[in-house]
Amino acid sequence: MIKYHGKWLVIKRHPANEMNKLGLDPEDIVKFLEKGRQFEHREKGKVEKWCPRGDKIYNVVIAEYQDTLVLIHVGRFKKTKKHMARLR
Repeated sequence: MIKYHGKWLVIKRHPANEMNKLGLDPEDIVKFLEKGRQFEHREKGKVEKWCPRGDKIYNVVIAEYQDTLVLIHVGRFKKTKKHMARLR
């Protein structure tokens, strides 16, 4: 486990599998959370951040549960003009 903003970040099995598929480690997730851009369309208590890297955009979704943060989803998609417009 790793800490982010003083809270433990718990990585469940499904997001861990997604991370392995994408070749990411927990330190990459923390970098995406720190440098990524937050979107408002998630439910209360959940945070989604997008972070461009090369020709891809990585998205990370975490939820706050009591004193911990739980990683819900890690994804990657191709960078397009439409996505870049949302990142501005």
